[in-house]
Amino acid sequence: MKQSKSPGTLALVLVWTAVLGQGCHSATILRRGAPDLEAVIVDGDAHHLYVQNDFGRVFRIDRAKVRAIDHPGAMLMTGGGAGLFLGLIVFGLAQGTSSPEPKVVAASVLGGSGLVFGAGLMSWSRSRDAAEGMP
Repeated sequence: MKQSKSPGTLALVLVWTAVLGQGCHSATILRRGAPDLEAVIVDGDAHHLYVQNDFGRVFRIDRAKVRAIDHPGAMLMTGGGAGLFLGLIVFGLAQGTSSPEPKVVAASVLGGSGLVFGAGLMSWSRSRDAAEGMP
C-alpha cells in the first residue's frame, strides 16, 4: 500500500504559517529628524499618532514628523498571495491526474496560504485603522 505524503505537506504549510507570522505586530514609523521607530500604533488623530513600545509605554508622535509608515502584515500578504498563486497552479495541474495526492497538496497549500494572507490583512488593516483614528 502506498503511503501518503500529505502529513508532510501539511506540516510544511503549518511551519510556513508560523514562520511568516512571527513579529508581524509592529509598524515601522519613519520620522524626520529622529530615528525610525518600531511600535504598535494604538490610535491617531489629526495631529498625532499614539504608539505603544515593547515595554507597554504609550506615547504620541507629531504627524508632521512622520515621513512614512510601514504597517505590519505586508510580508504576510505577499507570502500568502504567492502561496495562493502556487496552490492554484498545482490545483490546475492536478486536474489531469487520477491520483488524489496532488489535489491534497494543492488544498493544503491553498488553505495555509489563505491563513497567512488573512493574518497579514488583519494585521495591516488594524494598524491602518488605528493610525487613521478609526475604532
